[in-house]
Formats: sequence, C-alpha cells, structure tokens
Amino acid sequence: MTSTRGLPDTMTEQRAELDRLRAEVEQWRARYARGEMRDVAFVNSATEVAPLYTPLDVAGGGQPDLGVPGAFPFTRGIHPTGYRGKLWTMRQ
Repeated sequence: MTSTRGLPDTMTEQRAELDRLRAEVEQWRARYARGEMRDVAFVNSATEVAPLYTPLDVAGGGQPDLGVPGAFPFTRGIHPTGYRGKLWTMRQ
C-alpha cells in the first residue's frame, strides 16, 4: 500500500514552485517587452508560436529547472528576447 504521509508537504512544495515560476515568467514578460526585437520573425509553422514555453505550458511539467531567457542559470541564452532581437552573441 502507498503511504500518503508526505503528500500534503509535496503538494505545498509544488504549489510554491508553481507560484515561483509564474512570478519568474511575469518578470521575463516585462523584460521581453522592453527588449530589442527584429521587425520580422521567421516561423516555419502554420500555427502561431509563443515567445516562451515553460513547465506551466506542458502537461507533465517539462524541465522545471530550465529557467527563462536572460535569467540565471542562462540555459536559454543571455538576452530576455532570446535571439529574436540579435541573431547571435559572439564572444572571444
């Protein structure tokens, strides 16, 4: 039989993580709106593509530690707009 002893704590932690992620996405949206954007964005799709997808958009939760563009740990790039404003960032 499965124990449900730790279930309330787990649900509380999940709610807290979802609230944190929602706040992080709202902050990202504000930075994204202020960012530099190209006039035309190329999309190879018949459907409209959102500028950001997070675990909130995926039924299974996706990658919870992926982060958002322009924020630590920079797994999605250093610019909030991704590469919609600048194609590449070159460093030497």
